[in-house]
Order: sequence, then structure tokens, then C-alpha cells
Amino acid sequence: MKIFYTSALRDLMRPNRLVLWIVITIFTAIVAAAWKYMSRDSAMTNLEAYGQLADILIFRMAALTAAIFSMSVILQEIEQKTVILLLTRSAERWKMSLGRTLAAMTAAASASVLACLAGALVLVGIKDTFSAVIVKDLAILGLGAAAYTGIFVLISMVMKKALIVSLIYAFGFEPFVQNTSQGLNYLSVQSYMNAAADHAKSGASGFLSALSGNLGFDPIKPWLGWTVLAGIAALTIFIGMRVFTAMEFYPRDDEA
Repeated sequence: MKIFYTSALRDLMRPNRLVLWIVITIFTAIVAAAWKYMSRDSAMTNLEAYGQLADILIFRMAALTAAIFSMSVILQEIEQKTVILLLTRSAERWKMSLGRTLAAMTAAASASVLACLAGALVLVGIKDTFSAVIVKDLAILGLGAAAYTGIFVLISMVMKKALIVSLIYAFGFEPFVQNTSQGLNYLSVQSYMNAAADHAKSGASGFLSALSGNLGFDPIKPWLGWTVLAGIAALTIFIGMRVFTAMEFYPRDDEA
């Protein structure tokens, strides 16, 4: 398993892949600077402004990075027509799935954490960047990235157009269901991340509250947020190993 983890992680950290990390980090820092400027006349503290931006943007970076990096677990091999070569190795398939999925989770979590640190540095400064609130958010980003990656890896194993489907879930379905009153927010990973962070007193209201998914129709308890995020990550890893072992994968020309 270790060889699959290290080789996949090296691939995800190649210079052309690191460009994505840098772009996401710089983008987050720029948005944070603009956010700080727009909040200068409000009654919010810098930490409250950070909490607002975390719910609205920073936590969503976990979904974006996970959607991109999770495609490397199996979809990339299908697109490059090397999947047969991968599967003819003597190693057990579950070890391949576990190692490659953990590598994608590590890359997604690392890129998300960098984005969070960049936004926090701009908004609250060096002194408060490692305050209890932000350190907790870093842990949540790690768990959230792992949960998203596990889900998106499964999607890439069983569906065509997996990247598009993953992005639609993260940036179409989730923002919609987070603010419904029918309990559909329980189908959103982002809802559990926001619940675990508990930025309810960050000062968001009205349209900003809708963007952050904090309208509070059916609020999720913080402890449940942590539990479900960890559970999703563990369960999707297990299911992914079973699916990867049971299914046959072939090169496809129409994959996206």
C-alpha cells in the first residue's frame, strides 16, 4: 500500500500540479484582502470576518481541490489508457485503491490548508493565524477534504463525466440544499464542515448568511459535523476498496 501512496503523492506534487496549489492559495489571499477592505467599516472583528469568509469560500476550497485530485485515483488511468497496466500488477487491488485514495486526500487537504492559511494571514495577521478558531478550521478542512475525496473517487469509479458531476454536487447541489428547510442540508458535506466550525456568531446575515449556508432552518450540531465527516471519509475509503476490487475498468475515449 505504501508504494502506491508515495508514488501517487509524488505525481500529485509534480511542478505542473503545484501550480494549482499556488493559484488557489493566491486567489484565496486576494479574496481575503478584498473581504477585509469591504469589512473595514463594519462592527465585525477581523476574526469574525475570517469566519464569514471561511463559511462562504475557504471551506469550499476543500471541495474544489478534492474534485480535481480525486480524478487521479482511477479516472486519470482510464483517460491515459494505462488502467490495464495498473490493474495487471501483482499487488492486491484494495491496496492500490487505499494508497492512491489516501494520496489524493493528502493532496486535497494540504492544498485546502494552504488556502486557509493564506486567507487567515491576510485577514487576522500572523499573531492570530494559529488561534484556536483557525487551528480547528484547519482540522475541519483536512476532514472535509478527505470526505469529499472519498465521495468523488467513488463517483469517478462508477460514472462517466465524473469531474463535472463532482463539481455540480459541490457548487450546484450543495449551495442549494444547505439553506432548505426540508433536511436536505444533511446531504451536504459543506453543511457538516460549517457545523463543526460553528461560525454562527461570525456576523453573517441576509444574503451573506445564505451564501455561507447558515440560514439555520435545520442546524446541525458541531459534534455531529465532526462525526459525520470522519465517518464519510472512512466509509467511502472502504467502499472504494470494495468497488475497485470488484469492478473491471477499461480505457474509455469519452471520459471527462
